[in-house]
Amino acid sequence: MARAQPDLLPPEAEAALASWRGRALIVMLIVVAVSGLPAYLAPIWNALRAGRFPPLLWVYCGVYAAFVVLAFLPRLAARPRAWAFFALAYANAAASLARLGEPKQAEPSRPEPSPNGKGCACTCGCRSARPGGRT
Repeated sequence: MARAQPDLLPPEAEAALASWRGRALIVMLIVVAVSGLPAYLAPIWNALRAGRFPPLLWVYCGVYAAFVVLAFLPRLAARPRAWAFFALAYANAAASLARLGEPKQAEPSRPEPSPNGKGCACTCGCRSARPGGRT
């Protein structure tokens, strides 16, 4: 049996919060639609120049078109729009991972040995890090 959740906020505060969430989501979708255009167009442009258009680029096209539609579709409520935003971001990440592969891990950098072998790698003339060491 479902338990009723107590009201934590007064109705006017809940309405103001819902309005703010809707506006924030619209702003975020518009930013993604505008700033994402170069990021989506670059692989598509390269594929067209190369003469091959892999199927995963169709996913990019669809995801970007859906972001734009979500940004400018005012009739959809904020909650389904937010879930659609998360689903599109997940689909975009899955397509990128399938297309480009897993990111390579960089090898850990090793500190450079000191030029004189006494433990200090800087060239400013400071003393060695060893107790009683000389430069």
